[in-house]
Amino acid sequence: DTSFGHYGGIGGDVWDDTVSQKATRIFFMYGGRRIDSAYHYRTQKGIGAGMRFSGTPRSQVFITSKVDTDEYGLIPPGYNETIASIQKSLDEFETSYIDLMLIHWPGPGTICASMKKKPPCYYVNKDWSECRRQTWLALEDMFRARALLAVGVSNFDIKHLEEMKSWGGYMPSVNQIEYHPYWHKDDVIDWCKQHNIVVNGYSPLGCPDHVTWLPDRPEVLLTDHDAVKAIAAEVKKTPAQVLQRWEIHKGVVINPRAREEKHIVENLSVLDFELTPAQIASLDGIDQPPRNVCGDMNNIP
Repeated sequence: DTSFGHYGGIGGDVWDDTVSQKATRIFFMYGGRRIDSAYHYRTQKGIGAGMRFSGTPRSQVFITSKVDTDEYGLIPPGYNETIASIQKSLDEFETSYIDLMLIHWPGPGTICASMKKKPPCYYVNKDWSECRRQTWLALEDMFRARALLAVGVSNFDIKHLEEMKSWGGYMPSVNQIEYHPYWHKDDVIDWCKQHNIVVNGYSPLGCPDHVTWLPDRPEVLLTDHDAVKAIAAEVKKTPAQVLQRWEIHKGVVINPRAREEKHIVENLSVLDFELTPAQIASLDGIDQPPRNVCGDMNNIP
């Protein structure tokens, strides 16, 4: 399976409801069925409209969203704020349920884990553990109410997952993390597999439209890397398809992002070829730069 990720206004790649509706219709036209979004991306209304316009039955679509708030940003906001965030996403998609809802970030501390101000839950113990706990309780309750069919997390490192395990409740069904040859935390992958948590990787191409503004960006974009281009020539596929296929070989569910028809088709055409063990090892061996696009989630307290 492949997904269709959306962002709004980051690095010059602006998505709005019109763009999202058109891209969603194209995606469904070519057989795509799994959508990744978030309230923060400002694309949920367009996705919902595109789904309805396409005539695709809701039962055939898998929608993932994430807990975000206007007041606090992408951090876990606490129980009541999470319930309100989920309801807002349900309203924007115009659906009675969301297939998978994630805590977007375990707390502030990286370039992508934006925070506008600390929520009330932070002041209980003056740490982010209580906010994660309250936010997860809200997800569990909405899961029991069948407003959410599955619940998970995003950008959680092992220490955050171990903390969740200590609570004794539901464990996340999914952990969505940045994953590509420039950044692959295999210890997190192994921990998730041992605990039956599906790993969903975003930015499979290393997010080339974002890394250009990083102060210590890699010298070569992944899609221009010699190893990637050489393999693409061998298998007669594009560098983007090679990177996505590598991720699938690693047992990670991919989240490519596209708005143009040719790229949507390209993203949906990654299951008709295989990489050899030598090709996989070549991509595994690409040196990782000192940082990824969003920063190390292990730095989040």
